[in-house]
Amino acid sequence: MKLGTLCNCFDLRKIVKKPTRQNNTLDQIMTNMSPLFQEVQHLPPLGRSDHQCLLLNPKHRTSTRPITKTFRSMKRSNLIALELRLSRTVWDAVYEAEDVDDKVSIFNGVISQALDGCMPLKSIRLHPTDKPWMTPNIKAKIKLRQRAFTRGNMSQYNLLSVQVEDMIRKAKSNYYQNKAKTFRTSDPAKWYKAIYNLSGVSSQHEGLTVNSMGSEAALAEKFQISFTEPWKDLITTSIPQLDEVESLLKNYPPPLPSIGQIKSVLNHLNHGVPAWLLKRFSSVLAPIVHDIITASIKQCKYPSHYKHGLVTLVPKAYPPTDVSNDFRQISVLPHIGKILERVQLQLNQNDIILRPSQHGFTSGRSTTSALISITQPWFNATDNTCRDKAGIHALFIDFKKSL
Repeated sequence: MKLGTLCNCFDLRKIVKKPTRQNNTLDQIMTNMSPLFQEVQHLPPLGRSDHQCLLLNPKHRTSTRPITKTFRSMKRSNLIALELRLSRTVWDAVYEAEDVDDKVSIFNGVISQALDGCMPLKSIRLHPTDKPWMTPNIKAKIKLRQRAFTRGNMSQYNLLSVQVEDMIRKAKSNYYQNKAKTFRTSDPAKWYKAIYNLSGVSSQHEGLTVNSMGSEAALAEKFQISFTEPWKDLITTSIPQLDEVESLLKNYPPPLPSIGQIKSVLNHLNHGVPAWLLKRFSSVLAPIVHDIITASIKQCKYPSHYKHGLVTLVPKAYPPTDVSNDFRQISVLPHIGKILERVQLQLNQNDIILRPSQHGFTSGRSTTSALISITQPWFNATDNTCRDKAGIHALFIDFKKSL
């Protein structure tokens, strides 16, 4: 193909001036807006290709800010040090505190000090376009490879290229083993998401930018108003004092859990004070958590610290444009608060009477069982029988917002 004729017809200009494969210029970039771009950069080949990569950057571009991520090092030595510290901790301050809120505050403070002492927070800077398996070591090795290429040290470049390929292959394998493999049968949706991240498939969904909705504070206020809207018209109810309803209560104390029950619940936490800590050190922490939960039950008081949640906004439509209708909130609650609710359910389950028609929030039931329970009577009523066919009237209600 004669590029000269093409350039003359469309007023294009070839801007690659250096060879791209050995001494030949086999790769070319043509544009009619060359003043808007910087000089073409020649980068090392990708994989096993022998053609150089060409990078064309505009002269004016918006910079992408790196993301700062904090984490705790989960090295074996750190975990051993944390276990030793927790086992030697004296928890008398928690046991001696009378109010359950004080117990929770002291417990959280001790756990935070232990984590900061044995697993101090570390920060790393990530680029928004980084692959999920990318590590700082791989980035450092890629920089060394690039430097060897620009200096013309091809023997060093070839050696580093092999090392980079090996590190990337191992990083992808570790990412699959740790993030995706266990979800293949238990949670296919998460498995597919991990595979998409591993293969580099980019999402076509555009997120909500702060500039499109105003400042961060104004946007947060809009979400706050939207999510609290269902409560604005509710009639305020007066909560009676304990002494006013004491005569209506049962004449025996409420059931309390055992330390074994608390330990069993801690051992079955599914998420990672952090859930991994409660699960890993359940033998050490079970008596303390038991003291907090029994104090909460005896005092008829839900700890104030466990009433706070971390809310994540999940778009229901892409791109989201309406704050009131295009988002749903996913709240992550403190794990010990969940343990308290689970233990309360186990202790009082015999006193709770549920109708057989209830399928939501019930163990062993789901939307599938609900559909079967309503469709089978419909089929029985509408099928040909000795009697005349019966009509079916159904009412479907969809709540705008759940309380």
